[in-house]
Amino acid sequence: MPKVDWYLVGRSAVGFGVTVIMLLDRTRQNARRQIGMGRHQQKKAMNVLFVGCMVALVLFMTGAFAYKPTVIMSNSMQPVYGRGDAVIVRQKSPEMNIGVGDIIQYSYKDRLITHRVVELVDSGNDNDNDNDNVVQYITRGDNSDSNDPWLVSEEQISGTIRARVPLVGWPTVYLYEMMQRE
Repeated sequence: MPKVDWYLVGRSAVGFGVTVIMLLDRTRQNARRQIGMGRHQQKKAMNVLFVGCMVALVLFMTGAFAYKPTVIMSNSMQPVYGRGDAVIVRQKSPEMNIGVGDIIQYSYKDRLITHRVVELVDSGNDNDNDNDNVVQYITRGDNSDSNDPWLVSEEQISGTIRARVPLVGWPTVYLYEMMQRE
């Protein structure tokens, strides 16, 4: 996944600008009409609620919370996640316990990769039941017959996948492809 922070910032700025224009337009329309005091208060509350929702959406899109949306850029995880699907990533925390079968997102050579953990590699301790010694993971895409040729360390992991929104990420895929052609 390319670093498209400018894309998210641009979308956020446009969304904020549209919100401000809508609020100003509603305020202007409300001033023209002589609406009763109760109706006016209701409109004001709806405007505040709308702005609050937009701010929360912008914060969510930029990763300010424990969850962050990301777009799948390849078909390596078919049939679970397809190209253009948006996934919600729970950002890594110290109490997160990653095991075999979990789908993780990690950085490798300046790319974000989303693959399933197929094996844990421990630090060589004789006690196999102690998961605290796990330092690396072997991963594989669901659409592949072979494991990834590299090991994934704890530092590379950005989080685990928690949800999927199908096909929502296609604009990001198209934008990335256009940037690669230049």
